[in-house]
Amino acid sequence: MRKLFIILVILIVAAGCGHTITETEKQEIIELQIQKLTDVRVKKFDVTECQKDCHYENGRIIDQSLDSNILKLEISHWTNCATSVKNNMAGFEYENGILNLIIKSKPVGLTIQENGDTSFYAEAVACDCYFIFNFELSGFQEIPDSILINHSSINNSSELFKGLIEIKDTIKGETN
Repeated sequence: MRKLFIILVILIVAAGCGHTITETEKQEIIELQIQKLTDVRVKKFDVTECQKDCHYENGRIIDQSLDSNILKLEISHWTNCATSVKNNMAGFEYENGILNLIIKSKPVGLTIQENGDTSFYAEAVACDCYFIFNFELSGFQEIPDSILINHSSINNSSELFKGLIEIKDTIKGETN
């Protein structure tokens, strides 16, 4: 990992010294960033396709179990429509009984400034969707007391549909 980091620094410094970074070098830097962000403690990370008919559903823990230090979780959650195993990677933080699942977007491109500052960007779209996530995480002695996703409650709902659901419910109530 240290060798990869050194290569990344050399390529970025070269870009800052007037060397034009080729598309191949950019892809190598992106791959190095993905490797750096990958959490080896995540043994499995799967995401379903967008669940289309779940407008009334809230995010929740569907199932959790502990087997030989592997925590298995099935969780539903509203998140960006671009979420997928292809576009995202998972990691976690665990402290004082609180598990924070971290779902990060994989970088798809980068910008290198003349001074060598590097910015990575990822795919996202302007919508939310209801997904079911499956995780297998190593190193657990007990089931967590609380579970978050990206420092927020898993018990979320779609902000996009809230107004529509309220309008539908109001109209429904008036027609009865």
